[in-house]
Amino acid sequence: MLASWRAATAGAHCYWPYVGCDSAGRVTSLAPASTGIIGPIPDAIGGLSSLAHLDISNNIIFEVFPTAPYHCASLRYLNLSLSHLTGKLPDDIGHGLSGNEFNGTIPESLSRLRNLRYLALDSNSFIGAIPAFFSSLHNIRYLSLDSNSLTGAIPMSLYSLHNLRYLSLDSNSLTGAIPTFLSSLHNLRNLRNLTHLWLSGNNFYGAIPMSIGRLPSLMELYLDNNNLTGEIPASIGRLPSLTNLVLSSNHLTGTLPPELGKDSPALSYVSVDNNELTGRIPE
Repeated sequence: MLASWRAATAGAHCYWPYVGCDSAGRVTSLAPASTGIIGPIPDAIGGLSSLAHLDISNNIIFEVFPTAPYHCASLRYLNLSLSHLTGKLPDDIGHGLSGNEFNGTIPESLSRLRNLRYLALDSNSFIGAIPAFFSSLHNIRYLSLDSNSLTGAIPMSLYSLHNLRYLSLDSNSLTGAIPTFLSSLHNLRNLRNLTHLWLSGNNFYGAIPMSIGRLPSLMELYLDNNNLTGEIPASIGRLPSLTNLVLSSNHLTGTLPPELGKDSPALSYVSVDNNELTGRIPE
C-alpha cells in the first residue's frame, strides 16, 4: 500500500492514491478503504485540520471507536464500516458505522448532529428501542438500523422526517401494528419523499394500513417475514412509483388486488409467497 509513497518529493502526499488535497497542499480527503490496513487509527489523523472526507472502511482496525477524528473540525464524511470496531458507540460521535460489533443502546448524542443526512448503524448488536430523538434530525435522508436487536414499536419521532428517502429497519425484533406512523394523513404528508421502506423480518402484526398507498414517491416496499394479517390493500396497487413489492411469509388472506400492474406501471417485482391468498392472479 505504501509502495507509491515518495516522501522525499515536495507535496508527495498529495499524489498518493488515497489522499486528496486542496490548492495549498492541505489534506482534505483520506480514503484507504479496503486496503488491508491492520491496527489502530493513528492519532496523527486528528492533526489534519482541513480533512473533510475520511473513509477507512473494510479494514481490520480491532479497537473501540477511535477518538482521533474528533479533532478534525472540517470533517463532513466519516465511514468506518466493516472495520471490526467493538464496544459501545461513544456518546459524542456519529455516522457511517455499519457492519461492526457495536453494542448497547443507540446514544442520544446523535441528536446533536442536526445536519446529518446519512446514518447507517446496520449490522451491529444494538439493543433497546429506536430512540425518540431522531425527530431532531430534520435533514436526514437515509436511515438504516437493520440487522440489530432493536425492540419495541416504531417511534412517533419518525413522523416528522419530511426529508427521509430511505428507511430500513429489517431483521430486528420490533413489534406493534405495522406501520403505525402511516395511519395518519398528516404523517403521510411528512413522508411524501419516502422511496424505500424496508421492515422485513420483525414481529409486526395486524393489517397493512390502506393509507400506505398514499406515499407518492414509494418505490420499494418490503414487509415480508412478519405476522401481518388481513387483505392486501388495493391502494398499494395504485402506487405510481412502486417497483418492488415483497409481502411474503405473513398471514395475508384474500386475493391479489387487481390494481397491481394496472395502476403501477413501474412495478417489476412482486413476492407474496407463504401467505393464505386465494383466487386468480390478476390479468
